[in-house]
Amino acid sequence: MTRLASVRDFTWHPGVMRRTAGIKFLHENWWLALPYLVVAFGLLNYMQIRATSDQQFWSVFLIMSLPIALYSVLCFVTGAFLIDAPGPI
Repeated sequence: MTRLASVRDFTWHPGVMRRTAGIKFLHENWWLALPYLVVAFGLLNYMQIRATSDQQFWSVFLIMSLPIALYSVLCFVTGAFLIDAPGPI
């Protein structure tokens, strides 16, 4: 009986709730990634055709891939917290 009482009183950390809400928003609105990817690939193709320097090309590539990397880290950190979630067994 004490286990059920402690489960009812368990609350998530506010940071985990905020990250989970962000992931849920992007999963529900997956189409938001499509215009971003079109712009990113269009920009990279334009820079390739225009013959910009390699340093400029890779700088733009890293800047445009930053949201994807941040989303991956967001999912990893949230998932790692949920695996090691403190709470009753």
